[in-house]
Amino acid sequence: MAYIPTKTEMLPSNIAIVDDRGFPLPTLVFFLLKLEASNKNISGQTTNTVNAITGAGLNADGTYSPNLSSNYLKTATSLYNADMLLDSKLYSVVNRLVSINANYTVLVGNYSIMANAASAVITVTLPLASTATTFIVGITKTDSSANAVNIVRSGTDLICGATSQSLLFQNEVFNFVSDGTNWQLAN
Repeated sequence: MAYIPTKTEMLPSNIAIVDDRGFPLPTLVFFLLKLEASNKNISGQTTNTVNAITGAGLNADGTYSPNLSSNYLKTATSLYNADMLLDSKLYSVVNRLVSINANYTVLVGNYSIMANAASAVITVTLPLASTATTFIVGITKTDSSANAVNIVRSGTDLICGATSQSLLFQNEVFNFVSDGTNWQLAN
């Protein structure tokens, strides 16, 4: 319980907290009860705030500690930074698998191109071999139509000694690897 001074203690003349007998005034008792209830509410709110903070992945004091056992987030410095790192990694993974139904130029980083030529012939252009040394890309024709998936070069590169290659059958796959000068078959 809070300390309550007696009437003999020095208080400003306009403040009375005890009666003639030294008992707390009813107004003070009401105030102290309200204060105690308010402190309980503050304590409850503090608990709720800490729960929200820790539930969001932060430490109880609001700081961020990265998960050191994660593959991509262990260098994160904040939740925002962790989100950006994860988004970047997801983008790079999603960018590796590409489904197409129209002409497409392969990006270094694409891993597998799934080409659906059901509506028309598709031309897939490989990047310059000199910009993609040791890069491997797989190109698959996914449909059963008679339309070809033509794979063409950039610049003067050769693809397996020719200027182009074609996929003619459903589920036919060519895996190409750049030797830094030309594209070779890696099947």
